[in-house]
Amino acid sequence: MPHGSLNAFKATLARKKARDRKKKSLFDTKTEGHNHSTEKTEYNFPKVSEEELEEIKEGIRRKFKNRRRKNLVVTLFFFLLFIFLFLCLLVLVP
Repeated sequence: MPHGSLNAFKATLARKKARDRKKKSLFDTKTEGHNHSTEKTEYNFPKVSEEELEEIKEGIRRKFKNRRRKNLVVTLFFFLLFIFLFLCLLVLVP
């Protein structure tokens, strides 16, 4: 057996081990970045009065209603366009 092939084999094994270590460090669940603490997270939200809270809720509801209406109009437009094009194809291709 030539001397170079054993050295090349060792180098290949070393590169493979280095790749495996790198992969393991990327996907190692023990070293993930999130915290496993049992303490509850405390948030510092500003205090809001009931009237302001109702205004915020109404604003969110209005935005949701407007978005839902817009989605309905766009969907109906494309549906009617599809039907129109389909009927045009039926008329043009006897």
